[in-house]
Amino acid sequence: MGKTRQTGDLTSDNNIFVDIANDNVGVGITQPAQKLHVSGSVRITGGIYDSNNSVGTAGSVLSSTGSGLNWITGGGGGAFAYDNTSNIFSCSITTLAAKTSGASNFLVGTFAGRCITSGSHNNFFGQDAGRYTTTGKYNNFFGNRAGRCNTTGTNNNFFGDCNRV
Repeated sequence: MGKTRQTGDLTSDNNIFVDIANDNVGVGITQPAQKLHVSGSVRITGGIYDSNNSVGTAGSVLSSTGSGLNWITGGGGGAFAYDNTSNIFSCSITTLAAKTSGASNFLVGTFAGRCITSGSHNNFFGQDAGRYTTTGKYNNFFGNRAGRCNTTGTNNNFFGDCNRV
């Protein structure tokens, strides 16, 4: 491991170890594998800065680039948005949450569940899945355009690329 310096009491859970040879710091761990390696919980009261030295904005999501981290806008592009009635959205419709009085809908994909106004417990996965469904419960649409032309109903199940009911 190279030269190390230890501070604190060896019998304490709050030990800080510095690996001088590799310029790594360990908190609660004697062989830190990264620049900062914490074994235990972390509380952060300030901002978290990404690879571009940006702290992000309210609602941003920290996303891996493979070699670092970048803040991205939440509610689309792979991130999920939630509303106060347990609806979960990951689609390109940012106003959808304001359009529906339904609850417990899970909509993933461009235009998935675009027209839903009062349905609940629906799962629409894929581009255009359940696009024209306005009401209904317990519907499951999986695949590109699955159940696209469906408008209402209960316990409908559509799988695959289907453009018609």
